[in-house]
Amino acid sequence: MHSRPDLEDGILAILDELLDHGHRPIILCEQALGSPNAAPSPKAHVRAVHKNSLRGRYHFLTARTVITTHGVYRPHRRPRRQQIVNIWHGEPLAKPVGHLIGNEAIESSWATTLSSIGKAFRCAEFGLHPDRVLVVGAPRNDRLVRAERHTIRARIACDDTESISVWLPTFRGSTERQRPDGIPFRGMVPLPEHELDELDQWLAHNNSTLLIKPHPTALRSAPLKRYNRIHAVSSDWLATRGLTLYTLLAGVDCLITDASSVWVDFLLTQKPIIFVFPDVEAYSRTRGFNLEPYPEWVPGPLVADGAGLLGELQALHGGKDGYVAARRSAKARFHRYDDDRSSHRVLAAVGLTR
Repeated sequence: MHSRPDLEDGILAILDELLDHGHRPIILCEQALGSPNAAPSPKAHVRAVHKNSLRGRYHFLTARTVITTHGVYRPHRRPRRQQIVNIWHGEPLAKPVGHLIGNEAIESSWATTLSSIGKAFRCAEFGLHPDRVLVVGAPRNDRLVRAERHTIRARIACDDTESISVWLPTFRGSTERQRPDGIPFRGMVPLPEHELDELDQWLAHNNSTLLIKPHPTALRSAPLKRYNRIHAVSSDWLATRGLTLYTLLAGVDCLITDASSVWVDFLLTQKPIIFVFPDVEAYSRTRGFNLEPYPEWVPGPLVADGAGLLGELQALHGGKDGYVAARRSAKARFHRYDDDRSSHRVLAAVGLTR
């Protein structure tokens, strides 16, 4: 098993299901074991091996089944008796990946998706026959559905009277891509400091908090200055509280994003989504969207600046939510399943249930 970053939600969900069926999986880690950011072995009977070690490569080459959210190594032809189950790390409804942007797709025996619409894009992204794309849901969403809001909010030290939003911007440039997507912004989010100051003041006056988590592959940006109610969070911040990204999502009241496909997963909560996307036209010209015109597909307001964001947060705070029907319709369109059995369906489809 392999994910990037190590122990991503989808892999953790599959891991639990494999253990329930008596399997003893091996985790191939991105970070060298013993390094500050290395993921510990998550459970008893689970071995963690650095993927670039000789032992890691041996386990990969001799495995009958590899389950991954990314390509484990550079594109290659898999061993003849090996099946690679590509659960990927997001739904292909926002930005294109793989063949759709001219990249080599990872060799996959199977790929998973949430819906018939997603299946069409998966086939194009990875060059797969439709029979090889499984509409079974996303294992990462098992953890979102199962997580208890009460428990999550206790771990981030808040109660039900406090409103919490999480902002998950996608990257505009990364260490892996030379061409920027859209217009890169300097900070963690595309708002100037004076707009963040105004937002922080409003949050403080309305018993609200905003958590900002940069994309894992985004270039490092200048840290946020100290705010009262706006906080940057990282994977380490989550881990120290016994959380992951998808369990955190179960405890928040609103998602803020742009082209990240996390909004498709967040539809399962039916909570509000705000799209802060000042460079939507530039993004359409550079990276492009799978769903065009993008503003007409998203089930929430699309705003261009801090004033727009503040206005939408104020409306929600006042009980005005004009996108309930849009979210309900989008959920029906983009999700065949809304339960916590996606991991089970994946394993059953590829012959790993007992």
